[in-house]
Amino acid sequence: MPKRRCVFTPQLKLEFPFLQDADEVGKIFCTICKSVFSIEHGGRSDIVTQHVTKVKKHLLALSAASKHEKVTSFFLKNDPSGSTDESRRTAAQEGIFAFHTVIHNHSFRSMDCTSSLLKQMYNKKFTCARTKAESIVLNVLAPFAMQQIYKEIENINFATIMIDTSNHKNLKIVPILIRYFKPNSGIQIKVFEVTNLKGETANILSTYIIESLKKHKLSDKIVAFSGDNCNTNFGGVLRKGSNNVFSILNNNLKTNIFGVGCAAHILHNAMQSSADVLPIDVEIIVNKIFQFFHIYTVRVEHLKEFCEYANVEYKNILGSVKTRWLSLLPAITRIIDIYPGLKSYFEKQEKCPTILKSFFNDPMSIVWFHFLQSQLKVVCDTVTKIEGDKISACEVAEELEILVGKIKNRKHLNFLTTNILSLLNDLKNNNMYNESSFKKSTDLFYNTFLSYVEKWGCHFDQLKIFHWVQLINCPTWENVQKCIKFLMENNRNNSNIKLDEDNLFDEFSHVEQIFKSRIHEWQKNSAKVEVKWCEIFEYTKAHNIDTTNISKIVEYSLAIPGTNAAVERIFSTINVLWTDEKNRFLVETIKSIIIVKTHFKNLSCNEFYNILLKETRLLDEIGSAQKYTKTSKEEIYMPSSSK
Repeated sequence: MPKRRCVFTPQLKLEFPFLQDADEVGKIFCTICKSVFSIEHGGRSDIVTQHVTKVKKHLLALSAASKHEKVTSFFLKNDPSGSTDESRRTAAQEGIFAFHTVIHNHSFRSMDCTSSLLKQMYNKKFTCARTKAESIVLNVLAPFAMQQIYKEIENINFATIMIDTSNHKNLKIVPILIRYFKPNSGIQIKVFEVTNLKGETANILSTYIIESLKKHKLSDKIVAFSGDNCNTNFGGVLRKGSNNVFSILNNNLKTNIFGVGCAAHILHNAMQSSADVLPIDVEIIVNKIFQFFHIYTVRVEHLKEFCEYANVEYKNILGSVKTRWLSLLPAITRIIDIYPGLKSYFEKQEKCPTILKSFFNDPMSIVWFHFLQSQLKVVCDTVTKIEGDKISACEVAEELEILVGKIKNRKHLNFLTTNILSLLNDLKNNNMYNESSFKKSTDLFYNTFLSYVEKWGCHFDQLKIFHWVQLINCPTWENVQKCIKFLMENNRNNSNIKLDEDNLFDEFSHVEQIFKSRIHEWQKNSAKVEVKWCEIFEYTKAHNIDTTNISKIVEYSLAIPGTNAAVERIFSTINVLWTDEKNRFLVETIKSIIIVKTHFKNLSCNEFYNILLKETRLLDEIGSAQKYTKTSKEEIYMPSSSK
């Protein structure tokens, strides 16, 4: 009697779910190794003893399957209501790591490694390598920051446009910043444009600014233009002519905007011009000494021996950068500290550079170093005060006035430090000192400095009428009326400047009372101007006191900066980001990173993560594939007329 054929029974199907019926009777298909085999002779025995345990193809396929996840495990289950909580939590994690990368100046390439580690250790669905991280920053976080900026500027009345240019290899990078005052949060400085221009002529820059203002709907809010003091921006110290950015903006915006040159730049140039009239070229001497030692280990070790012999402590010699003139102070100070060792070292050199030989042989050289050090100290103190981002033009005007007073007083009293007097007395005893010649040189130095500062800083004088806004002393109604007159005369076409003087007087009375109750605490804490006014507006809002009119005066005053240092800091940030190792950035990428870094600079990564968890729309954008298609291509900006 013939043996009965075995078939793939329902019991076998339950026991071996990876097997399926094949087209032929008595044969089955293995989904693991993708092969067909017969079970008609042994049934279950053919499956267990022949195929599963002995077939090499099946064993290899089974091993590979155990080591890798199924592709479907990386996809999220459909949810009729939208993205699931799990997907949004993953999106928040990816978003915060993209944010963390740019805030801490990491390379996007580092996210390749970070992403794989996080996936292995914590979340298998976490996928945020360099391409995704960059797309999140460009097309999700940066637009989110810009939306918040737009909401802020909708409610402001006045703002200042700030601009400068810098070269990055063959690119001309030009950021545009906007500064304004918000009664509830103080002075704000935001970046809303960074582009690559084809040049930096007045027409190109002004067209770029005007089109950006129209794009962001800011044309009717601009009351001042801030830039460095070059002719392209202002047309010289007299600000005449029509072919400069300031004049073109005034004509195009049809208003009388205020031009703010950089006060730090003014002091920089004033010191440079003054030092140039001294009998020795201090800058050349400093850099010549620096270059003589900075890459020569043998020379440095030899100098250390001379310093030890002269009983002075050796310190590393510093150089000076021409574009950062005030870096000269620490360089001069360092040379003065080890001067005896340097002098003895160069006197023993057979091939000493001629200029250094003359310097160390002249007994007056060290006197001029001490003199310039003394002047640089007082100027550097002023620059330190005025280079802050949030200082106003009114405050800078007063700091310049104080500095000019100090320099005039030094000239009038022939001020010299004890060290200088001691050196001069020694030279006088040895008949090596000409008092009249020394006095003539110092007077020329003072006159050059004062003339430069008074000539270039005169434009700040107009803003001194806003002194009362600083709330140092109790303001008077007369002070406020002078500001009203100034605003009306200089902003005739600005519709935002509409003041009701009757209501303004009542508002001023409330401010006066608050000032008297808070002045002692402000003085004790050295409160900044913006902090004082934020407290005042917070109090009036809590007590339903109208401050519509007086807030406009305060907003106008605090919106005008005293320096262009904020733009210079953007260039410093770009230089940190855009290195030789990270040289494949596009301008659009740099723009997005700068916007995110500056707008969210006061938030920690933990705080921003909490914000992300609440922004469901933002999380959906992070999880969407559309973020990869929004990135615009880098292009050189050209005015509309020339495109």
